[in-house]
Amino acid sequence: MGMLGLEQLLFLASRYPSQAAAVLSQSQHPVSGFPFAVAGINIGHLVWRLLAARKFRKHFYNLGSYELDDLHRLFCCLFLRFADFWQRQGASVMEFNSVKAKFKRLIKTEAARSDCLFRAPEESSETG
Repeated sequence: MGMLGLEQLLFLASRYPSQAAAVLSQSQHPVSGFPFAVAGINIGHLVWRLLAARKFRKHFYNLGSYELDDLHRLFCCLFLRFADFWQRQGASVMEFNSVKAKFKRLIKTEAARSDCLFRAPEESSETG
């Protein structure tokens, strides 16, 4: 999971640099921050587990595509959503596991909908 998480964080940073920088900055907040790399690995693991359990079938069917970059975009969408979810929870780093569990339940519920489609933001042209 570590290498996959690293590859997905690299994809996030290269394709969505402004969003990645904003989330990194958010994660470093002294009170409401979260462990950026740990969150990335955990979201990567969540994507992998739900993919293996065929929970993203509807997403990929509705997307109409299933390539490796589509998997990375799914990760990016969920990672950015996790950062937003974290901020709305007003959680501290000590609550990481409980917030992660709530987020997982939310994503599993959404993935079960027939119109499920997790959309990553538009890719940046400022790739480096």
